[in-house]
Amino acid sequence: MTRYALLILPAANRVYAQASVRLTRAELEVLDGAVLGGRVRDLEETAIGGVPYVAFSADGLGDRDTAVARRDQLIAVMASNGLQVLDGDAYLQFQHRVDQAIVRDLLVARKPLMTS
Repeated sequence: MTRYALLILPAANRVYAQASVRLTRAELEVLDGAVLGGRVRDLEETAIGGVPYVAFSADGLGDRDTAVARRDQLIAVMASNGLQVLDGDAYLQFQHRVDQAIVRDLLVARKPLMTS
């Protein structure tokens, strides 16, 4: 099983600096359940060289699973996995610059309600 580690930049978001590792872990859990098919295992908060990371194990993750994607690409992936992306004005205001070369955004999606 391959081991991965996501580097966390808590200083980039001073409002959520204390919660950045927990938030990243929660985001990865949602992504795993919604898109990666439950392949993520051994999810943990850790430090490497004193720097916070979220580490996990997973098998079968390819370039498509681990690539950094544009918003439109993520919307297509979410939609192809049965999720409804929320794109009203309130959901389009999360994009913000966290570093000279890093722009972070938030994509909100949900499973459509079952109607009988």
